[in-house]
Amino acid sequence: MRKFITIILAFLSAIACTNLDQVWEELREHEERIERLETECQRLNSNIEALQTVLEAMRANDYITDITRITEAGIEIGYSITFAKSGTVNIYHGADGADGNAPKIGIRKAADGEYYWTSDDEWLTDEQGEKIPASVQDDKNITPQFRVAEGIWYISYDGGNTWREYNQEAEDDALFSEVTYDEHFVYLKLQDGTVLTVPRSDGTAQEKKVDLVMFMGQSNMVGRGTAAKATVVTKGHGYEFKAISDPTKLYHTAEPFGLNEDNQDSGVTDAGRTGSLVSAFMEEYYKYRGVPIVGVSCSKGGTGTDFWAPGGSALNDAIARHDSAKAWLQENGYTIERDYMVWLQGETDAGKGMSASKYAEKLTAIIEEMILKAGIEFCAVIRIGHYKPSATRNKEIIRSQTDLCKVYDKAVMVSTKLAGYGTSSMPDNSHFKQEVYNELGADAGKHTAYYINNGLKPYMYDPEYDNYFPYGTTSRIWSVSTQLGYGAEYVGVRQVVDGEMFSGVIQLADGCRVSSYIIKMGNTDIVPTVEDDRMLINISSVSDDIKIIVNTSDGEEEDNKRVYTIGETLQFNMMEEVAPTKITGKYYTATDGKLTIQSRSGYRGWKNIPLYAGEQYQLNPKSSLVIFYDSNDNVISEVNIRNTYPSDGIMPVIEQDCFMSIAVGDSFIPNDEDCTIVRIK
Repeated sequence: MRKFITIILAFLSAIACTNLDQVWEELREHEERIERLETECQRLNSNIEALQTVLEAMRANDYITDITRITEAGIEIGYSITFAKSGTVNIYHGADGADGNAPKIGIRKAADGEYYWTSDDEWLTDEQGEKIPASVQDDKNITPQFRVAEGIWYISYDGGNTWREYNQEAEDDALFSEVTYDEHFVYLKLQDGTVLTVPRSDGTAQEKKVDLVMFMGQSNMVGRGTAAKATVVTKGHGYEFKAISDPTKLYHTAEPFGLNEDNQDSGVTDAGRTGSLVSAFMEEYYKYRGVPIVGVSCSKGGTGTDFWAPGGSALNDAIARHDSAKAWLQENGYTIERDYMVWLQGETDAGKGMSASKYAEKLTAIIEEMILKAGIEFCAVIRIGHYKPSATRNKEIIRSQTDLCKVYDKAVMVSTKLAGYGTSSMPDNSHFKQEVYNELGADAGKHTAYYINNGLKPYMYDPEYDNYFPYGTTSRIWSVSTQLGYGAEYVGVRQVVDGEMFSGVIQLADGCRVSSYIIKMGNTDIVPTVEDDRMLINISSVSDDIKIIVNTSDGEEEDNKRVYTIGETLQFNMMEEVAPTKITGKYYTATDGKLTIQSRSGYRGWKNIPLYAGEQYQLNPKSSLVIFYDSNDNVISEVNIRNTYPSDGIMPVIEQDCFMSIAVGDSFIPNDEDCTIVRIK
């Protein structure tokens, strides 16, 4: 009635001052404005109810079975969306350019992880000043409702029983700014930029299961191919989560994978992304696994394992990208079935001459950090190929990756193919053509799916060794270790391929000479050529680890080393210890943990021979029995020398300061000849 009277008064007033046509035009405009406000109010309430339904549907893992356009005068104004379990809602978006007199209502996630209603970007509160949840909490569903009367907006928090004036100014924004969809998902974009992603299905299956995969490494993982020639990923078979550039939704995977995913703060940047193996990996993986991959890019060309070391900014960035993707998937109702990383890296470490053992150590540390911090299950290893100018440069890392995947259960070899591609497949020294990336990705995707489906590490032909991984063997690399005295320097390699020739040099400083040496290949003694200022070591075919021990002197006295000469007398060069004692026809043994004397004809013995922790000694010739004991004659250990120490008499490194007793039989040192103990380390 009030509305009607107002109109009549306006009408009568207008008659007095203007013509009738003008009055009717003003009345018509007034009525149209009222109708627009009522329509906006209706749509606002519909959007609020729809948004609440969407949130509840996402929480309940519901999915959309039908979506149809809502049009008005041929113009799209929204969508009617039907859920499998939550019914049908109408969503009106702002794409039609509505005049926008409705209140600016939205949602925002609070610190407790729940969504709450907002008004004009501020928390919408009830009569008690409490934030109003946008979804059901504790069976209490508070849905704000609006109405408009005589141009004034009102809000209710109790289902329309009571109303209060809504004082915020009207805005030009609808609740929903855009609704888009593809074959598998509907994307609801709010005015604040929040994107709610809801799966769609025909009702026969719910597309909510995914495998989360980190693609990591250096340039061959980044991809230096041609995007236009890359494998095309079928819609629904693989997605990219852009953790850096747009962590609000899933993107259908397309090459170049990882584009715009540079992070200047962590240093994980690469401007050379052109075409990778990832698309082929995802497509082949889905063929055998039947679950789409959500891939996350974190790779950079020219990087070694030190760049990706635990605690560094690069690996921390990878962990953060993984966690961002995982959180988004969980928040949007996805089930992450498997969670792992794919690794293709090693060329840079090969160029630096890194040993196989060191690379395995570093890669293991990276994987363990990803397991500990990101919660991944395992690392799928794509083994590197060769360096174009040198067929041998990358062999050490190839062997390291091969052996590591055999013995470390968290490293799973998924492709050995790169070693089989020749130089014609390489446009430069280190990278491969897109056709190779396509074949490599498919191979790795198939083998990764096999591992996940069966729980068994896959087997595959290995072109590097012309056998089948993991059953074939790799060429053995033997190590070269040295223990050198003062003034001696080793010049030569530290690893030798099995069967190859070895040449090494011990270079001596001025005034320095070799006083003694031990050179062995396994248990075989090697005789070097000793010259005035150097020692030459040559082995025609290496078949075991090489150990080089060289003691030096200044050329004047043999007092640059510790030498005990045991015989009729015991000499201490450069020592001030108490002189050892000697017994004849007896020897020292252990009884009830104490050093004691045992009488026996044809034997001699000495005690109080000092040894020092961290040092290593050589006893020559061998005796029968050695007792290690402390200053109170408490036995630490006893050793039958003939049965324990090697033929060269080299003892293990001493673990603690102690004393030693020696039993020597006449048959081992006839005529009471001298025996020596030499410090070799």
